[in-house]
Amino acid sequence: MPDWLYNDAMYRFDTPERSYWEATSEDPNLDATRLEGDEQCEVAVIGGGYTGLSAAYHLCRDSQVDVRVLEAGHFGWGASGRNGGFCSMGGTSLGTAGLISKYGLEDTRHYYQSQADAVELVRDIIIDEHIDAQCQGDGELEVACSSRSFTKLKEEAETQFRVLGLDTRVITQEELRERYLDMPTQHGAIMLRPTFGLHPLRYLRGLAVAAERHGAKLHERSEVIEWRKEGDGHVLITKEGRLRARKVVLATNGFTPEHINKTFQARTLPLISAIVVTRPLTDDELGAHAWQTDSPTITSLDMLDYFRILP
Repeated sequence: MPDWLYNDAMYRFDTPERSYWEATSEDPNLDATRLEGDEQCEVAVIGGGYTGLSAAYHLCRDSQVDVRVLEAGHFGWGASGRNGGFCSMGGTSLGTAGLISKYGLEDTRHYYQSQADAVELVRDIIIDEHIDAQCQGDGELEVACSSRSFTKLKEEAETQFRVLGLDTRVITQEELRERYLDMPTQHGAIMLRPTFGLHPLRYLRGLAVAAERHGAKLHERSEVIEWRKEGDGHVLITKEGRLRARKVVLATNGFTPEHINKTFQARTLPLISAIVVTRPLTDDELGAHAWQTDSPTITSLDMLDYFRILP
């Protein structure tokens, strides 16, 4: 990520982000010190978000690999610790029919199945590792904000259900109002499973604890400032340490520093999403919108709205 693109606060890894998630998540008491001196491992992971911690967790749990995770801030500082908490399948501007037309039925089926598998993987980890992630909801609602949008959503649901076998169904305007919620501009919706809501930082911290328990060595406040290839391995340099590894997993997403590896220069553009949490809503306020669902919800608007009731 270019260090001139956004406000300086976006790059201050040593400054905890105050948020609702931080305020409602306990310190996991990790043994995550700074990387100091010369160390070595089989696999080094740069980035302590979902991707990095999941990689470390599975490498240690399933294959007993010697893994170290280097996080520039504290675990959960980046996008993994401050998002909407939607454990859901992603979308595409092409739509399902467009994907089938461009890539074929089997590749499209694999595209959706891999996402469904990822959602179930998160659910399995939460259960297996006894993570209190405050899971809620069963499926994701996509609300149509116009009659035209509802027609498109119905076509999308039909293709997903009949052609791909996905658990997608249409919800009429009346059913949405009676069983889920009401909005002034709603024209119906579709429900896509598997999807559920969770507390993103509780899940991340639980994943960090699980990775550490299975043998991963975690390092906070250990920003990688240089990465070079030496022989058949790699050397990662931080301000206070040096880590040699046979393989490196880069898991920094929108915070990928361009200077440490020319491969990633001008390849990524981080996007910012604004999220707010309200005070607890009164029964009258909930009733005004006929709010009866705790499922994650999005709208069909081009400027995506997404929201959910918290536990």
